[in-house]
Amino acid sequence: MMDSNGSYTYSNVITIQLADITGRIVVTPNPVKDVANISITSGAAGKIQWTISDNTGRNLMSKTLEVKKGANTIAIDVSKLTAGQYYLKVTNGGTDNVVKLQKL
Repeated sequence: MMDSNGSYTYSNVITIQLADITGRIVVTPNPVKDVANISITSGAAGKIQWTISDNTGRNLMSKTLEVKKGANTIAIDVSKLTAGQYYLKVTNGGTDNVVKLQKL
């Protein structure tokens, strides 16, 4: 960028690191009756934690597991949940991704 007097300076170059979850989190089927299949694309192998909470923010189910680099599919049995709207939160490296989940 050039100043009004014609001088210019360069800013320092900084490196940022993006979250390891590189793609969207997709829930199929949604609405779900018994088993929700969660598709996650991860930029690196590592641990993630998923949590299902209700509209009041109460955590009803959660699990920590390993994912590989690339496409991952996780099956979650939600058959014991009552019908309603829930939120699936996937946490990885301090980044939270939240998806609405409708239970029939």
